[in-house]
Amino acid sequence: MTSYIRSSFLIFYLITFICSSWATTLEDLKKLTYKELDSLLRIPYKNGDYMGCLLYLQAGRDKALAEFGELDTTTAFFTASLGYILEKVGQFKQAEHHQLNALKIRKELHGEYHPDYLISLNNLAGLYESTGRYLEAEKYYKQVIKYRFKTFGSDHLKYATALNNLGFLYRSMGLFEQAEPIYLQAIKVFKSLEDQKYYCTALSNLAYIYSEMGLNKEAENLFFESLKIRKQIFGEQHNEYAKILNNLGLFYLHSKQYKKAEPLLKKSASIQKTYYNQPFNYAITLNNLGGVYKNLKEYEQAEIYYIESNKLYRDLLGAEHRKLATNTRNLGALYIEKGEFDKADSLLLNALNMYRRYMHDQHFRITGTLNLLAKSNLKRKNIEKSIAYCMQAIQASSQLQFNYEIGTKWIQMLFDHEFASTKYIDQMLKTLSILFEAYDQLNLVESQIQIIDLAIHLIQKIKSSYISNSDKLSILEQSHEWMQRGLGKLSVNINHEKFFRLMELHKSVLLMEQTRSNQAYQLGNLPDSIYIKEKYLQKRKGEFEAKLLEKRSISEKDNYRAQLNEINIELKLLQDRISKDYPKFAAFKYTHSIPRIAKLQQNLKSNEALISFVVGDSISYIWYCNALMTKVVPLNIPKDMLDYNVEKLRETLTDYQLVTLDPGRSYWQFTEHAYWCYEQLIKPIQSLLQGKDQLIIIPEGSLGHLPFETFLTSKPKFKTKYNDLPYLIKQYTISYHYSVTQWLASKISLQNSANYDVLALAGNYNSKVIPNYNNRLPVYQSLRKKLKKLPAAELEVERLSQIFNGYFGFGFDSLSNERWFKTNAHQYKLIHLALHGMLNPNNAMLSSLVFSEDGDSTENNFLQAYEVARLNLNAELVVLSACESGYGKFEKGNGMASLARAFMYAGSRSLVVTLWQIYDYETAELMNNFYQNLADEQNMSDALRIAKLNYLKQSKGNKSHPA
Repeated sequence: MTSYIRSSFLIFYLITFICSSWATTLEDLKKLTYKELDSLLRIPYKNGDYMGCLLYLQAGRDKALAEFGELDTTTAFFTASLGYILEKVGQFKQAEHHQLNALKIRKELHGEYHPDYLISLNNLAGLYESTGRYLEAEKYYKQVIKYRFKTFGSDHLKYATALNNLGFLYRSMGLFEQAEPIYLQAIKVFKSLEDQKYYCTALSNLAYIYSEMGLNKEAENLFFESLKIRKQIFGEQHNEYAKILNNLGLFYLHSKQYKKAEPLLKKSASIQKTYYNQPFNYAITLNNLGGVYKNLKEYEQAEIYYIESNKLYRDLLGAEHRKLATNTRNLGALYIEKGEFDKADSLLLNALNMYRRYMHDQHFRITGTLNLLAKSNLKRKNIEKSIAYCMQAIQASSQLQFNYEIGTKWIQMLFDHEFASTKYIDQMLKTLSILFEAYDQLNLVESQIQIIDLAIHLIQKIKSSYISNSDKLSILEQSHEWMQRGLGKLSVNINHEKFFRLMELHKSVLLMEQTRSNQAYQLGNLPDSIYIKEKYLQKRKGEFEAKLLEKRSISEKDNYRAQLNEINIELKLLQDRISKDYPKFAAFKYTHSIPRIAKLQQNLKSNEALISFVVGDSISYIWYCNALMTKVVPLNIPKDMLDYNVEKLRETLTDYQLVTLDPGRSYWQFTEHAYWCYEQLIKPIQSLLQGKDQLIIIPEGSLGHLPFETFLTSKPKFKTKYNDLPYLIKQYTISYHYSVTQWLASKISLQNSANYDVLALAGNYNSKVIPNYNNRLPVYQSLRKKLKKLPAAELEVERLSQIFNGYFGFGFDSLSNERWFKTNAHQYKLIHLALHGMLNPNNAMLSSLVFSEDGDSTENNFLQAYEVARLNLNAELVVLSACESGYGKFEKGNGMASLARAFMYAGSRSLVVTLWQIYDYETAELMNNFYQNLADEQNMSDALRIAKLNYLKQSKGNKSHPA
């Protein structure tokens, strides 16, 4: 639990009086003075014993009411305090009654701008936030902000704390993009006031937001800064320091870095237990430690922490509280893992009843608890009971009523349903996962396929939605698992069309992780006005989704749904407009239409075959298609084994030192792994390749790091020359693409391409003659200083100029720079870039081609992938004669992220790229041969194959090595 600022009205007078005897009844307590009551109250409150506070507060309120009447400051104080503590122990109805009463009294006594009135207003908002009545909480928090702004201005501590509270509310609602600017504004004020304590807390809150948005590095940095400040202010044995340790530990727990979380949480617990005696915070940390040990599968340790935490919650909060319900649910989930299902069910039902007593039945916490009950019964083979819980969970997620028999009707209802929040879709997918396993036990394959269709539909629904909703990231991460399940079922009960559709969805080739960033609208050249309108509509949608999360009458919910439907229609119309007027943005954001297999086969020649790979954790697949037939071939290769052999083959192709210093080991390592790759990946479909000499390979995962041309069709028994080895390229012309759908689109557009000239540029990296670049950021100065000259790059361009017409820049030309390329590249049919390429392994969008430095004031001459994607190219072919231009990081559901793919998004129909660092002279020879073949009217794939074979024949010694 992350700490947050919420002003408390409990003000204890500075007194020295200590009551000599403890009163035990309400009537006895009424005889004490207010100072005596306040002194006694202070003891349980300081220790977090909220139940122990109630009797003193009730006595104080009754005494003040009898002596002064309702319209009195003392009565208001005890009334407000009683409401606050009742909220703490989960007695929300009584808490609301007292807090509304206190608000009314203070308004009549002082008016709306008085600090006491604003404290009551703030606490009432906190109560509504605790009970999930988010829209009412938002209204009151905004009123507090408004009044404090008018009273104190925008640079006051009280105004900043009010902002912080609203940010925390938006965080609770999952509206992280709305919370972020509010937290940033509050942080700015706290920093200007040099209030380190509040500044530190706000940093921690913002860190939580960033962790939910998937910005883990930014979150971690903020947590560490917050920890450093707390240490300076309070030292390492203070509860405030312990809170940040807990928050950082919780961050690591959520990001699955359990070994990092463990020592932080243990240290936090130690401080809270022994030094400041903070049982409530201690209970929170113990619960988090239970989560760490559960995930580490150290179940006995987890059980100890969960049970101790549960006891503390009961002592402090009573038998009915959300915190206790959540802890009880966590303990139940632990017992499922331990196989103690009776204990698990008892605890989960108890948690479910607690949730239902103060939440409505369609709350995502209730859905999650029902999912755990379904999982528990599934594990003990109570299949029908598990299915029943799943159906209850589906109803809770969707708010739809239907019978428990799976069928087309209720599947269609869920297809069409607009969910109140992405939190419900997230829970729905978890429910469907359990239901899928239950139907597997009953061998109901058709029902499983229906569930897969529904799950994929829900994932695509989120995937093609608009920019905000950062919490959709967790949903998208489930995509890979569902695709694998579907492909597994469809490969056995083969439905070729469905298998192909699912495979293509699986190979989603998004240029960037759009769920983490708002840069997609920049990549797609979307005008700011449309982007702002989308953000506004999304905000309004979030507001109405929040209303539907609350307890409302049927008529109110119907009204909100109607308004939500209007917003969804407006969003859909906006999406249609974007798709029509801004197709590049639509290509980034919305799902491409997937062609039918028949359409593919119409565009395949009789000598061509499409071979698409799908890589799973335990089983992979080859999808084969030619002009007449399709086939799915399972590959029983564990992913770790596949990755190992791919990496070993890649190592022999890139480790030039090994080739030179230990040629024998290099040779046998290459031949062993080159044959293994052929035997596992091509031989299973060899019989289907009769009469085919053109292979279009759609790789996946680590396979995208390999040239299939280097596979060996037999394993040599004796060492021979590299030239004489039986390479796959000697039998087939091989080309590659990112997906079958993109291959088809490229093939169709290629048939209609215009005839433009050639653009060829060679980079100049001679630091002695390039213009002064001291105005560049230090990182770019440092990167450029490391770049070596490319003498053969100029040779490549010069030879091209002898074959084709066009523009040829040799690095020293003032036009061979980033600005000129961006402005003029669209005019050329063939683009050849002999430049250094810089792969950013952490963020593929920041990988770049390095142009000649010209001292330009606006362009830094590092053309990055996201900039490439914004270009509008008409190139039939782009050749990236640069190091590692095609090698990128593989992401599940996001394909191969690289500079090469950015050029595809920019409009290039074909690409020639490198997969590792290259020797520029050998490359120059190869490319010259390639272009001669093009000039002789060979098609691109054949031209490159012939160039490679010619090079192989002519090269001698180590130069004939396939690298």
